[in-house]
Amino acid sequence: MVYFIVSAYIANCKYPLVNRCILAWAITLCVTLLLQSNVYAIDCSNRGAIGRQETGQHIANNITRNIGEKAYTNNQYASLYFSIDIRCSVVDELSFRLKNGMEYSQRYNHQGMFEGKDVNRSFVYSEAFLSWQPFEHLFFDIGKIDKKNSYLFALSPMDKLRNITVNPRGTRINASGSKWQDFYSEGAIGVNATFYTNIGTFDFTALPRISDNRIFLKSANEWHMQDRTNNDDRYAISFVSTGLKDVTPSIAMYLGDQRGITFGISSHLNDRLLLSVEAAYMRQKLRELDFSSVAEIHDLKFPRSLFSYQERDSYEFGAGLRYMRTAKQEFGIEYYTQSRGYSRSDWDRYFGLTSFFNGGYIPAFKKRYPLIPAKNWRQLAEGYKLYSSLFALEVDNQSRLGRPLGKHYVTLYMSDSNDELRSVNISVSSLINLIDFSSVVNLHVNSYLTENLQGYFGSYYSFGSEHSEFGQFGEKGSFYVGLQYIW
Repeated sequence: MVYFIVSAYIANCKYPLVNRCILAWAITLCVTLLLQSNVYAIDCSNRGAIGRQETGQHIANNITRNIGEKAYTNNQYASLYFSIDIRCSVVDELSFRLKNGMEYSQRYNHQGMFEGKDVNRSFVYSEAFLSWQPFEHLFFDIGKIDKKNSYLFALSPMDKLRNITVNPRGTRINASGSKWQDFYSEGAIGVNATFYTNIGTFDFTALPRISDNRIFLKSANEWHMQDRTNNDDRYAISFVSTGLKDVTPSIAMYLGDQRGITFGISSHLNDRLLLSVEAAYMRQKLRELDFSSVAEIHDLKFPRSLFSYQERDSYEFGAGLRYMRTAKQEFGIEYYTQSRGYSRSDWDRYFGLTSFFNGGYIPAFKKRYPLIPAKNWRQLAEGYKLYSSLFALEVDNQSRLGRPLGKHYVTLYMSDSNDELRSVNISVSSLINLIDFSSVVNLHVNSYLTENLQGYFGSYYSFGSEHSEFGQFGEKGSFYVGLQYIW
């Protein structure tokens, strides 16, 4: 209850009437139900995991090699992590869920300039909400809610309510393989209503703004929780049809700071082929590279920021085909495109800027200011090193939303799983930029040694030239091995 009261107090002090009403209503409902429920016992179940992971990282040459300090380093780090998922039923119509995680990671060697801290402590507040069922087919969820909506394996036009992930820079827990982001996924404070009918499911979601204090000079994993999850007003009404045989269509309308519509359909073409299509048309404000600031940099000026919020219309489209060879073995291919991605000319300006930061400014300054004393070059180098660091920080923060920078992508994936003890499960996936053909490849192998003990290992590697999306910060390769106890 304290959780909701504090949230409402913050909203009441700072934000519009509609947000205060939503949170005040949530508090009133929770208090009323708890006072009238005559609770004598709470029935709870919990699942969780605790694990240890060792990771080694290799980095090849990249565009930052001229700044005088390594941006990324060959390194090793150790991680301890814990997650818990508790579900409790108070009475027949009232229950709650609490899902959180924690990670402690430490590098063996000193980190690079773009790699964050030597020691990272991350707390992941995934979900904490009350569920109320006033009628047989109507449910309300009130609290911290993690909403996901996607038919596709990788890049999803429909998934518009996801939040910035909280993983530390340069490290991550890989027990889930290519779905590693799930460990770091945080829910937003709000209300969700679900109504089940014979033809499908209706959802209404309200995630109001509670904070607007994002500090872009820091990594997103160092922001306050509400800055990552409740930094804008998001409202959604969605419908998923369940009345059609072998076809599941979905449609959603979004209001608030992002406005638009998404559509998706998943259809079984036969017993082994599954076709999924998603599309979105949105008007939203996103933080992107400001090309007017890029022009100022090349004119030897020093803008306050290289990135700015830009609001405009955009579309996204994704399609995927999944082939299920057996019940436990599948292969898939997906295509994704977005109108807000960088074009070829945008990429040229993008990498022209990064090259300028990393030594390209020297001939420009010598030509315009031939009499600059040699002692001043060190100050210039420090200034452009700072620009380069802030640039990498902004790119990292953007990637945490799961939105790539380019226009066209293909994803290939396969998995072979088996529930039997000591059997080997393998999954491989690759995301490829179709403009510069850089890619990210993930390999994950795991096996349940006992009913509660899982061992796993794998690697992920980025390929591409130093003037490509996935190779711009070096061809980075990591190998990990871990042990996880699950209950």
